[in-house]
Amino acid sequence: GWAHELATEAQGFLGSTGDTPLAEAIIHLHLPRLGLARRTIQPVLDGELDCAAGTNLTAAWLVDATTALARKHDSRAHSALTEALRLAEPQSVLRPFHDCGPQIRDLLVRSTGRFGVLEPFAERLRASFPRSESTASDMLTPRELELLVELPSWRTAEQIAADLCVSVNTVKTHLRGIYRKLGVRSRVELARRA
Repeated sequence: GWAHELATEAQGFLGSTGDTPLAEAIIHLHLPRLGLARRTIQPVLDGELDCAAGTNLTAAWLVDATTALARKHDSRAHSALTEALRLAEPQSVLRPFHDCGPQIRDLLVRSTGRFGVLEPFAERLRASFPRSESTASDMLTPRELELLVELPSWRTAEQIAADLCVSVNTVKTHLRGIYRKLGVRSRVELARRA
């Protein structure tokens, strides 16, 4: 209720700008009323309403990306994120990306290498996020976790493969994935880190 009241006050103060629909779309996004969020923000995205705050057009595209992610429209989410990057890059605007939450950060990471000339700015943005303290169970697949349990035994890949009823190549593939995800280079480091 307070957020709706704030949006109404902003409308009275700012007049007909894109800032109020942006605030309303964020409210709808969190309720979640995804269709209503998308319809509310559309005039801003189409350029029919200008925003008073300079970074709010970037924020509007990030709301669109977040809405698309929630609806499992990955291609649309990537396009909206790319547009937000394009708008933010000239002045190196980072704050709207931080305000959007972890789903935008995750999309930035998943889309590494897909932003063309905007990739250096996207990399700078990725680096600006604080490192999350993810646990191994958050990062690894169930099969990788199963293999991780076997590693302290110091048995060979062949022995582990036989016990898990998979090929040695499968064990080695999962092992490389675990190394990469946990940022280690050896089995000793992996045992320590895990």
